[in-house]
Amino acid sequence: MAKQLPILVVDDEDMIRVAVTRELGRVGYVVKGVASAEEGLEALEKERFACAVTDLRMPGAGGHAFIRGCGEIDPEMPIIVITAFGEKEDVIECLRAGVFDFVEKPWSDGHLRAIVMRALESRAKRRLSTPPRDAPAAAAPEPASAPAVASSQGPSPSSPPQTAARKSAFAEVIERIRKGELALPAVPSVVLEVRQKVENPTCSAQDLRETIEADAHLSAQIMRLANTTYYAGTGRVSDLQSALTRIGIREISTLVDGIFARDFYRVEHPAVRAEVEAVFRHSWTRGVLMRLLAKAVTRLGVPPETAYIAGLFCDAGAPTLYRIVSQVAPAAPAAQMKSFVAEHHALVGGAVAEAWRLPPEAIDAAKRHHEPVSPKGALILQLVWAAEPLCVDLGATGDPKALDGGDFVLDSLLPGPAWRAELLVQAERYMEAHGSFINGPA
Repeated sequence: MAKQLPILVVDDEDMIRVAVTRELGRVGYVVKGVASAEEGLEALEKERFACAVTDLRMPGAGGHAFIRGCGEIDPEMPIIVITAFGEKEDVIECLRAGVFDFVEKPWSDGHLRAIVMRALESRAKRRLSTPPRDAPAAAAPEPASAPAVASSQGPSPSSPPQTAARKSAFAEVIERIRKGELALPAVPSVVLEVRQKVENPTCSAQDLRETIEADAHLSAQIMRLANTTYYAGTGRVSDLQSALTRIGIREISTLVDGIFARDFYRVEHPAVRAEVEAVFRHSWTRGVLMRLLAKAVTRLGVPPETAYIAGLFCDAGAPTLYRIVSQVAPAAPAAQMKSFVAEHHALVGGAVAEAWRLPPEAIDAAKRHHEPVSPKGALILQLVWAAEPLCVDLGATGDPKALDGGDFVLDSLLPGPAWRAELLVQAERYMEAHGSFINGPA
């Protein structure tokens, strides 16, 4: 059995070193902790490590100096940065230096562990085609992808390493984000027209009909929906204006936004197509739940339609970035794309929401939905956080950072478990009735 290399943790905070050691130690990793960049580089001179986990803000040389030193001593070793700061210049410098991934403080249980495992798997795969720097392949210790497991024998499928060209491409995207030079997606004219008309308090079904009937497919979908059991009245409707009246003007605006989101959250790159599909399912589920929460908790004063749009487009930065990254670095492994998008999508999402002139609450949600959960946070953020555990209840992947705190916020908003159960029933009924309308043809 190959010897397992330890993991080096560099952080001046004792509590952070202890927390990392405990999290990784629970699954069998061997961890060595040091309190400064100088101690970390000294340790690297004496022994090899599977990967390094480091803070940036430390007394003395600091995290950037440690990262540069790692590149000179052991360029193969993956580096994971943990930090409470998100300065774009730091991110650009780290990416150019070859940092594997970032973890924001505080992180949810298991999040760091999952990134460490990916880092070790990436290094192990690279070793299949590259001999170790200091010893023959047969004698070199393996940075195992999982603790206490011998490395596999023979070739296996592998993802390409992060090349200098790819790192440069990612850094260029970050620079374009910082300068506000990204080409942002446009909103279809029918969506804008429907929104503008609905905002007018004198808007009627006839006003909407003039806009919607120009889109034959949308008109047919609305006719079918108006005659489902969810909306059915005393009989079937046979004309578009009657269908619009039955469904309701504001509901039509909500549905049109949902159809637009369905198309917007589609990315053709095969490596990330399924990931973006999951983002859409989460976003639509969250939007439906936030709308129901806003209706139930009227003291927040958030209009239900605004809550829906905020939930639907919280992650608008994700498909935008996936499209850009898949163009500038099409050969990048899906894990690298996902990590990059996770780190930067909130900043891009805020820019998208502003470009689309979404309500201020929706812009705020897109920019700040990954902030630490707090019952004193902005009202729209409370709805975002409260919706996360409900998303999981309905089978949609939730934001791991918000799940525990989201339950706390949800309990503070709803008077008891019966309300939560009733809200889930309403959401399931709505989504079952509208799923085919929103999703349309695959």
